[in-house]
Amino acid sequence: MRKKLFDKVLSLPLPELESRPNAFWLSLFRDIETVRNTLSGSSAVLLTDLPFALLFVALIVVIAQPLMWVLAIILPLFILLAWRSVASLSRASASGRTKGFGRDALLVEVIAGRTTVKALVLHDSIQPYWEDRHADTIEQAVSRCTKSDRYSNIGTALTLCTTLTMTTVGALAIINQ
Repeated sequence: MRKKLFDKVLSLPLPELESRPNAFWLSLFRDIETVRNTLSGSSAVLLTDLPFALLFVALIVVIAQPLMWVLAIILPLFILLAWRSVASLSRASASGRTKGFGRDALLVEVIAGRTTVKALVLHDSIQPYWEDRHADTIEQAVSRCTKSDRYSNIGTALTLCTTLTMTTVGALAIINQ
């Protein structure tokens, strides 16, 4: 979407480009980034999973108290995993922001110099630089997603182990009355 927007902005007539401040044009690009990060980020998943996790713990406390020791062991592992993933993903996000700032700095320069860009027909000369910077930003986002997926997979495995352990302990508690 950013590439299409970039092409669209540079193809606009000069009077239309000059009719709005630079901040307006830059905000269009930031809005796309915000929507993408919101809809695909781990925060969206966390918001949907958190109520169910709290309900799960509450039900175990009320219904199956012999299983509470399993939670007492597993819960710190989940907390450790969450802490490590936040630290790792924060570093990856910071690197992504740095790459994004480089891309956006070029965009600001192009928008600020839109009169020169249009007068000298520099669109085709500038576009490869922007695409390279945009590709770097995308590569950084893919790297961040790979790290996120790794922690998500570890979390899934830990969840499966928790389910298996709780089922086993619960079955043994039933057998032993």
